[in-house]
Formats: sequence, C-alpha cells, structure tokens
Amino acid sequence: MMIVTLDTNCFNIRENTALDKIFELQEQDEIEIVFADAATYEILMGKIKIEDLPERKQESASIRLEKAKQFRKIPRWQTFKSHFMGFPMRFFTQRLFDQLADILFRDHNEEIDEMDVRQIYAHKCENNDVFITNNTHHFINNGRREKLGKIGIKVQTPEEFIDEWH
Repeated sequence: MMIVTLDTNCFNIRENTALDKIFELQEQDEIEIVFADAATYEILMGKIKIEDLPERKQESASIRLEKAKQFRKIPRWQTFKSHFMGFPMRFFTQRLFDQLADILFRDHNEEIDEMDVRQIYAHKCENNDVFITNNTHHFINNGRREKLGKIGIKVQTPEEFIDEWH
C-alpha cells in the first residue's frame, strides 16, 4: 500500500477537492496517510491543550485535530524532546537534517523554517512514498523538488498526486 505524508498545510479547514479525494483514498484503504505535525502531536499526546494555544488559532486547531485523529502519527518511541520549541522529533542524524535544510532554505538564502525541515525529515526517515504539500515555495519551486527527488523524496501537490493516481 502506498504511504503518503501530508504536510501540515494539508490539514487546513478550507475546501480542497484534491485533498478531499486523497482523504477518500484513505477511507477506501487504497493509501495510508501519515503526518508529522508538531502542535497536533502535542495535543494528541495530551501535552498541551487547545485552550493553551493563542485564541486566534484555537478554532482551526480543533478542526485540524479532529481530522488528524484519523491518521497515523510518528510513533512515540521514535521521538524525543528537542531543544527547539519543545516539539517531538525522531532520533535524527544531523547530516541528513542539514542536507534537507540546505535544499529547502540555505541554497536560496532564506531563513530556515525548522518545522518544514522536521516534516520532510520525518517523511524521509519513515520511507514514505510521497510527501504531499500545498507549500510549493518551500518544497517544489526553484529546483527544490528535483533536489529532494535526487535523495529519494517525491514531492507533489495534492492536485499532482490525484492526477497521477488516475
């Protein structure tokens, strides 16, 4: 069975036909969806409460959490608390982490978004088949998709995934 990782932005509350089809594929047992989302993970593990989030994020977090409860998370035994904002991350090799940070950000002289690096890192370590994202700027544009492909990470938008599926 194909295993896909959904980027955090795919658990949004807006209507998205391609994402709806991806969720339907999960329901039909044609694919398995996993995710690596720090805030949702912390809430699911009971470490923080939705009420602890800023008020402007509570409604969105509640809706995303209900959706996220359906999918497999990074196994707890493969995570540990890092110094970075206290969210979970699997035991990692610094070399791979740095390589991914270079592809996503340093090669483009951008400030590193550590959450994006952690999500693609978890996807790679889990050996999942496709990383699905709406964030084309950080994961696809300017040759990023091709560089990630060279190290075995296939990145697609929800629409690309659905188009290829059929």
